[in-house]
Formats: sequence, structure tokens, C-alpha cells
Amino acid sequence: MEKQIVNMLSDIQRNIKELDSNMKELESNMKELRTDVQADMREFRTDLQADMKELRTDVQAEMQEFRTDLQADMKELRTDVQAEMQEFRTDLQADMKELRTDV
Repeated sequence: MEKQIVNMLSDIQRNIKELDSNMKELESNMKELRTDVQADMREFRTDLQADMKELRTDVQAEMQEFRTDLQADMKELRTDVQAEMQEFRTDLQADMKELRTDV
């Protein structure tokens, strides 16, 4: 009976040592995983910042192009309206002159 108890205690002691070894390996793996995740997050943050900077630059360029196109369109529209107004004025003056002549 004593021999069985000694064997059982010996098995328990061996299992505890194995568990302790497994726990140390798990801690090591967790530390390595944490380090890897932190490195990945830093890389992700850096990439995201670069992408955002590029996007901001692209949007600013698009807005500048839109502004330039809009200004050109407005200038063209202003010129067209002025020409139409001048033509209307000329026609109106001619009609008024003709009306005066008729009266």
C-alpha cells in the first residue's frame, strides 16, 4: 500500500513538473504573440497613416481641379451672358429706333 501511495505521489509530482513546464511554454508563447501583435499594429497604424495622407493629397488635388474647372466654367458662362446681354441690348436699341421712326 505504501508503495502505491509513493508511486501516486511520484506521478503527481511528475505531472506538476510537466504542468509547470507547459505553463512556462504557454507564457513564452503568449509573450511572443503579444510582441507580434504589437508589431503588426504599429505596421498597420503606419500604413493607415500613409494611406490617409495619400488620400488627403488626392482629395486636395481633386478639389483644386474641380475648383479650376468650375472657375473656367463660370468665366465662360459670364462671357456668354455678357454677349447675350449685349446682343439683347443691340436688338432692343434697334427695335426702339425702329419704333421711334414708326411713331
